[in-house]
Amino acid sequence: MIARVGDLLALLEQEAATYGRLLHILREEEAAVLAGRHAGVAACATRKETLLLELRMLAESRTVLLGRLAEAFGVPASALTLSRLTGLVDPLEAARLRALRSLLAETLSQIAQATHGLGLLLERSLFRVR
Repeated sequence: MIARVGDLLALLEQEAATYGRLLHILREEEAAVLAGRHAGVAACATRKETLLLELRMLAESRTVLLGRLAEAFGVPASALTLSRLTGLVDPLEAARLRALRSLLAETLSQIAQATHGLGLLLERSLFRVR
């Protein structure tokens, strides 16, 4: 099977949407912690586990697709980044790749901030319990 850039774009869109759902759950979890809703925290944890499995599968698929694209473009797989790929594809695909790369970077940054904040909240909660 020959990898197409369109396949990668579709996968990246799915990945970005899934990370967006994860961010939403992290925010729900933070609200549940602040409100002391233990059942809400537990429900968020279960939903996060499901999304993390989905994200792991998407990451594996992305690795396979990038490997196939690297082969098609005659580039070592280890050297093919989304930034590099934008220079190898047509301008419309390059624009979509740049937009998705930016969206993913921003969403992952927000997830890192939310995770850090949630960690601090949980740490304070544990301190109060002790």
